[in-house]
Amino acid sequence: MRCGLLDEVRNACQAVAERARLVQIDLTRLVAYADIFVCQPLQSPQPEAEYHFSGDAGTTLAYFITLDAINFGSGYFPYLQKWFPVSGYFTIAAGLKAHFEQQG
Repeated sequence: MRCGLLDEVRNACQAVAERARLVQIDLTRLVAYADIFVCQPLQSPQPEAEYHFSGDAGTTLAYFITLDAINFGSGYFPYLQKWFPVSGYFTIAAGLKAHFEQQG
């Protein structure tokens, strides 16, 4: 059973992948790649309230997708002025949390 919100995320990701010019997904290898993962029930993650945003389901999902996109693509952690003594990840997470709390 699929969640409507997750279907929207999947559809948006598919649209981005279809328009990509420099990166492509090899669909012929995707099924074989997926088969290497052992399916196990997911445990509910426990975000750290001090650093992570928590709100309604859609906004919380948007927060974590945004955070993961920033974290995945960031090569700037060595240059980031970190909020001592936390890592670059938690500095970004806390800053993004503040933005979501102020701006939505």
